[in-house]
Amino acid sequence: MITFRVCPHGTEEGLAKWLKISEKIKQIFKQEVDFKPYKNFYEEEALISVDNKPDMYYANFDVALILLQKNYKLIGRFKGHYDKFLLVSLNNQKDFQNIAIVDKLSSYCILNKTGLYNKEVILYESFDEIINSLLNEKVDAGVIFKEYYDELGQEIKDKLKIIEEINLDASHYFLVSEEFYEKNSNDIITFIQELDLEEISQDEINKLKEYHELGKIVRNLIIQRILIESLKDINQLIISAETEEELFQRICEILVEKNRFKFVWIGKREGDFIKPVCKYGEDDGYVDNLVVSVREDLPEGRGPTGRAYRENRIIINENTLTSEYITPWKNELLKRDIYSSISIPVEKNGEVYSVINIYSTKPFIFNKEFLTLFEEIKQDVSFALNKVEKDKENILLRKAVDNSRMWLLITDSNGTIEYVNQYVIDLTGYAKEEIIGKNPRIFKSGVQDIKLYKELWDTILSGEPFSSVFVNKTKDGRLIYIDQTIYPIKLKDGTLKFISVGKDITQEKVLSEEIEKYKYYDSLTWLPNFISFKIQVSEMIINKLYKKFGLILIDIYNMSVINSSYGLETGNEILKEVAKNLKKEFPDGYVARIGSDKFAILITNIKNESVLIYKIRDALDKDLNTSKGKIHISYNASIVLYNEDGQTFEELYNNAVLTLNTAKKEGENVIKFYESQLNKKLEEYLEAEKIVEKAFDKKLFKFYFQPYFKSEDFSIAGFESLIRIVDENGTVYPPIKFIDYLENSKYITKFEEWALEEVSQKIKKFNSLNDKKDITISLNISPKGLLGYSLNLTSDEISDKSFIERLKSLSIETQNNLVIEITERNVIKDIEKSKKIFKDIKDLNPNIKISIDDFGTGYSSLTYLRDLAIDILKIDMSFVRNIARSRQDLSLVKFIIGLAKDFGLKTIAEGVETEEQVKLLSLLGADYLQGFYFSKPMPEEEAIKLIMENIQVNEKR
Repeated sequence: MITFRVCPHGTEEGLAKWLKISEKIKQIFKQEVDFKPYKNFYEEEALISVDNKPDMYYANFDVALILLQKNYKLIGRFKGHYDKFLLVSLNNQKDFQNIAIVDKLSSYCILNKTGLYNKEVILYESFDEIINSLLNEKVDAGVIFKEYYDELGQEIKDKLKIIEEINLDASHYFLVSEEFYEKNSNDIITFIQELDLEEISQDEINKLKEYHELGKIVRNLIIQRILIESLKDINQLIISAETEEELFQRICEILVEKNRFKFVWIGKREGDFIKPVCKYGEDDGYVDNLVVSVREDLPEGRGPTGRAYRENRIIINENTLTSEYITPWKNELLKRDIYSSISIPVEKNGEVYSVINIYSTKPFIFNKEFLTLFEEIKQDVSFALNKVEKDKENILLRKAVDNSRMWLLITDSNGTIEYVNQYVIDLTGYAKEEIIGKNPRIFKSGVQDIKLYKELWDTILSGEPFSSVFVNKTKDGRLIYIDQTIYPIKLKDGTLKFISVGKDITQEKVLSEEIEKYKYYDSLTWLPNFISFKIQVSEMIINKLYKKFGLILIDIYNMSVINSSYGLETGNEILKEVAKNLKKEFPDGYVARIGSDKFAILITNIKNESVLIYKIRDALDKDLNTSKGKIHISYNASIVLYNEDGQTFEELYNNAVLTLNTAKKEGENVIKFYESQLNKKLEEYLEAEKIVEKAFDKKLFKFYFQPYFKSEDFSIAGFESLIRIVDENGTVYPPIKFIDYLENSKYITKFEEWALEEVSQKIKKFNSLNDKKDITISLNISPKGLLGYSLNLTSDEISDKSFIERLKSLSIETQNNLVIEITERNVIKDIEKSKKIFKDIKDLNPNIKISIDDFGTGYSSLTYLRDLAIDILKIDMSFVRNIARSRQDLSLVKFIIGLAKDFGLKTIAEGVETEEQVKLLSLLGADYLQGFYFSKPMPEEEAIKLIMENIQVNEKR
């Protein structure tokens, strides 16, 4: 039996290559091969010291040097092979803050070669972990093995940017043990020839030794730097920790999070045992079942923790596999891949009080070179423990202040909040961490004059206290009144602090608030008035809450005439109805009444400016219920956008007023954007509305049909129905002129009822010409029609039953030849909803086909294919267009076709325009082909003619 080991660099690339080499070894040496890949580099480092000398090893330069010291023979490397590494990130910038590496000497050599050792370095066990952290944006950049990168899927490669390729001038090497070499020298020569290995010079070996020493220096430097950062955080704990429990828990967290140790626990003596009092990290139940004694006569007392407690010194377990005194816990530690640990005693009042226990998956990480730093941790934690004890009295005093029913807040000289008591937290609704480090302006309501705050700062900076009633705002937007005095306090070291002491007088202001309400709200509709609207918009601009938002002004047309005709009471009812409809249509907007017949809306969630027109019309183009019956009103509206149309409230409002006046001059129900470019969008919207309304009124909708053909014999497989509007003069309007409006309009349900019926008739007609009756027609269904998506309604408010019921009304023959088509991006908006609807369709008739259009353009994960009852993937024409010129697009199309076949799905390649594309797609195995190479979309009569020609061709075959 030949034992064969491979560096994790190799096995992370994939095992297939090494299984083949194992088979080659078996053939050459005529012996069975024991090939066991390492899980990660830490396991390799730990096992290499105890493994019973594997016969053959494929090792990186660091391990190769260790094996040479054990009298292994270096027999060669793959010809021309040198280790190459890649510096990768999600963007192509070099100004990143941190970098992830595998904790191996080769990685440290790379850091030295590139000068990246000055970055924040984060250590990982494998390249897989680095890639996952990059994709989850936990790190900025990472160093990975190039051969590992080459084996990644294209989807991941597309996300990664290669910043730099790094050649280390080192390689991976084949080595054999001395005994194996002596017994099999002839076969080894054959092995070298079969794998085409090349010899290694002594100069290269000397260079590897230099790399080894250099890597150790950089590694120690970085680990030392990380430990020093932990020390800094622990030193901060000395100041901030108020209790022993808090101190211990934070120490565990700091050591795990900063150093990437596996887990940490701290224990205290209870009788003859040391019991854990806190832990942090991934211990998988190890600490909960741990038995540690302080007695030297018990095995459980002779481990690192017991010895550290008894001897009051740091005890290190360098390698769990070889440690003599770790026996009672060895199996459990190895189950969790723990290869080293350290136990640090902590003193209180001059005696050992507790023990900090740190565990790592990396062997030899705890060594004498870092002992001084761990001694500092011991001293710092001991000091903190004693300080916590001494601070108990101060803590009691602080708790009294914390629980006071007075407003108490302390800032530094710059106004940064350093302390608030519980009363401030309860009163404002903010969590403590949301307040500390902020400026008191976090409570600012925007109601009070800015002069008040200038007077405040002038007074307290002069050394005098300042008193006033402050109108503050809570987290949920409530106004509170604090009768407050701010005292400047200078400490002995000259540091200036400001202490704010106050009383909540909000209840005393209840009556005055009611009066104030009339100042900020409209008393008829109880919408915010102009003042409130201005404050809201101004605060949004000042605080830079949104990069883009919109202001809408609405003027009710001839409101004075309405009041004269129907009376003021009815006029008021109309204004209330308008207010209600606007709030319903813009639930996330800030709706205000800013004048007798004017409303304003602040909109932050703008995805499509044209949709705003639809929403305005949907709110106002309806009869209003009044005591005098239903009344229809006219209006004008203007829309401006921040910061395209203005960067201050005044600029935005003035431009909105100017635009509104222009709209009023053009007549009733005119809506205008400020920008000419957006006015063009409005014109396009109005033109689409006009075309669609005319099409319904005069029945101008017509389907054109584009065939798709079987790739095997180019016979017709079916047609895609493509909607057109053809007016009385024969002018054909393509979908781009009206489809966006139609899908978001009130007409969509009516249109799709017609479309389904029309397509069903064409299915019957086309198949009446064809004995096989196998011609399918696909119908594109909007997300609103199929899945219940709408601009104005939630999916819960729209029933999907109507579409299923309409399908039920079709004959079985029609259903069997119907293809329901929906784009990928609309499917993934709600996977669960899609799954349910597709299942309902298949439950009705499994022969109804479901096709995903534009496949490959809408989603980063393909797992949904496993869960959805679909039949066909339409490969987007953007991929098909360049398959003859682009290796990437060719590979992607090949992948999609292969994926479809694995899932039992058919594929349609759309956008086929050249003979070369036809040949490639047929060769790749696409089931159906569609595009201008075969046929453009055609009217019904031409489609019938094509069917008849196809039948004649088939009969001649």
